[in-house]
Amino acid sequence: NPQILLIAVASVLANSDYAFLEPTLGDHAKALGIATSPDSIGLLFSVSSVCYTISCPAIGLLSDRSRIGPRPMIYAGLLAQAIGFLLIGPSPLLGWLHGGSASWLQVVGGLVLFGVGESMSMTP
Repeated sequence: NPQILLIAVASVLANSDYAFLEPTLGDHAKALGIATSPDSIGLLFSVSSVCYTISCPAIGLLSDRSRIGPRPMIYAGLLAQAIGFLLIGPSPLLGWLHGGSASWLQVVGGLVLFGVGESMSMTP
């Protein structure tokens, strides 16, 4: 069934990003000088988790079939996660935005997008 395949692929994509973020965010934040202590690195990790937790109820209401629906919500969530990763990176594709090095605001903004995108792709 193609719908089951779509849901399975979306779940794998949405959940595999945490497997990438967890081992790399701490070292990345240290290298950028954004977070140097274990406490500040822990606060960075909490940004996406708090955004996920806060946005889940609203995303659940919006993904109801009478409103937006689950499919567009999942696609938008995966897109938000991808943009979040580009901001956290920083990606060379966004060189005009960061000038070669990401600021703390860019990384936190990427983590917010990442958390809300996770909610959008997993809640429906």
